[in-house]
Amino acid sequence: MNKERYLKVKTQSFPLILSIAGVVFVIVGIVTVLNDNYKGIAPIVLGLIFAFTHMGFEIDFEKKLYKEYILIAVFKFGTWKSISDFDYVFVRKVELKDWRKYIVYKIFLKDRQRLQGIEIGCMKEEMDALEFGKYVAENLGFEIKIEVNSAY
Repeated sequence: MNKERYLKVKTQSFPLILSIAGVVFVIVGIVTVLNDNYKGIAPIVLGLIFAFTHMGFEIDFEKKLYKEYILIAVFKFGTWKSISDFDYVFVRKVELKDWRKYIVYKIFLKDRQRLQGIEIGCMKEEMDALEFGKYVAENLGFEIKIEVNSAY
């Protein structure tokens, strides 16, 4: 069994347009500050937040802990919790709709009794999702359940 100690997964960030706007704000702010105007500090801070904020998930396989976090620029917020709340890894095919329809494969840590869970990954390719789910299950000593025949 290939046992790694630690897993980090970036799960969500601002849309690309906001990230690009963040970079533009940082540049404008730096130019403003360099022209001896400290009003440029606000766009720098706002730009760093837009450009470098994301949410993620970490698992410490050895200590059996997990953390959902938000990273704002270089500051990470989140608390470690016991993985013992969960019993298995679940991979599910999901149909999403916005202005178009598309299929993704979501990976969850689930609890048998309450059927509660937390999403630890979302992938476009079925094989990638299955490999990731199997990797996490193997390193946690969990079983894996797969529902990819029809979308939910």
